[in-house]
Amino acid sequence: MSAGKLPDGWTYEDAAAGYAWAVTIPLADGSMRAVIPEIYVDPTARKVGLGEAMLNEVIAWANEQGCIALDAMALPQPNV
Repeated sequence: MSAGKLPDGWTYEDAAAGYAWAVTIPLADGSMRAVIPEIYVDPTARKVGLGEAMLNEVIAWANEQGCIALDAMALPQPNV
């Protein structure tokens, strides 16, 4: 398993606004799968495209790693 990290400094109005964490996991056939265990955008910075930008960075990173699949789970958050 190898871990990937987005560049530090995702900011919104000069404050840290979010993070994403991705790892690669080898599959039985020797290919790689990327998994996103966590992606978070601070509630005050939502609806401005930061989450989409971070997800695009993770997808690019996964492609660079040669991953053939990407897994993530999105759960609803109440009162958001």
